[in-house]
Amino acid sequence: MAKNYYFENFENSMEQSLVEDLVIESIKIFGVDCYYIPRVTQTKVPAPRETANAVIAPDNITGGEITGVTFLNRGFGYLSVPTITIGDPASGTTATAEVNLTNGVVSGVTITDGGSGYDVNNLPSADIQEVTETNVGQLAYIDSGYDDLLNEDSLPSYNSSYEVEMYVKNVDGFEGEGDFLSKFGLQIRDSMTLTVAMRTWEEEVAFNVEDERVRPLEGDLIFFPLNKKIFKIMHVEHEAIFYQMGSLQSYDLKCELFEYSNERFDTGISEIDDLYDRYKTVVSNTDNKLEDAVDIVTQDVGENADNFVIENTGDNILDFSEGNPFGEKFW
Repeated sequence: MAKNYYFENFENSMEQSLVEDLVIESIKIFGVDCYYIPRVTQTKVPAPRETANAVIAPDNITGGEITGVTFLNRGFGYLSVPTITIGDPASGTTATAEVNLTNGVVSGVTITDGGSGYDVNNLPSADIQEVTETNVGQLAYIDSGYDDLLNEDSLPSYNSSYEVEMYVKNVDGFEGEGDFLSKFGLQIRDSMTLTVAMRTWEEEVAFNVEDERVRPLEGDLIFFPLNKKIFKIMHVEHEAIFYQMGSLQSYDLKCELFEYSNERFDTGISEIDDLYDRYKTVVSNTDNKLEDAVDIVTQDVGENADNFVIENTGDNILDFSEGNPFGEKFW
């Protein structure tokens, strides 16, 4: 195949920059301004925890012996029973005690030996072991969408978006299986291929996104403004233009229509963040503590999704008065 020598001149950076400029400008002219939405992968988040704190008050000493402790904070998040160390008296024997733990919270202290020689004018300390991974056992982790088994994020969030011009390759319409009826109802399997210049993506996305990345990633999203739909990147092809111009200037992003599954959007663009509000399940934890109740609010999706209506209708069709309505009667 005949090629232009100047387009193959790898040693001449100015010639290659010119080719990149032509690619970028052509996409700006014929492309569409889309929003690139990078996926934020969740990591293991330690469960909330706080170390209990106690002191020896004057009323905790009777006849020179320790009879109890006074709690300033009972803590939470303990997975194993912590130890408590009571300070030495000026003269006498040191008291010992054991911590009582209930659902990760210090519920009390049992004095196993009250010791002797303690003075209300010289109060000892009462130190409860801290909540740490090394001395209280393995830390618990809250559910942040991180899958421990597969070591991946099953519930990603999308917290930013970047406007980038992209060229739509399939100009005749969406590719894929299209719209069809299945046993699960109507399904839309639209797909499309978008081309983005490498330099443009680096300048607009890679240099601005929080987590370090060198190319577009599978799992990131594209908001296509013409039909106001979100597409998920399934594959990134970096050799779509196979060195015909001496080097690589663009990525081809093979995308499919995004299927919402309670992912979290907080990009700052209401058109994107509010797109799936009617399907959202909201989970809130008021004080960020393990023992707090979690309120789950589900959105009403209409009377056609009412399971009680379906159940009552089914009861009028099937007769369950017999012991075995689908076979022979047994006595």
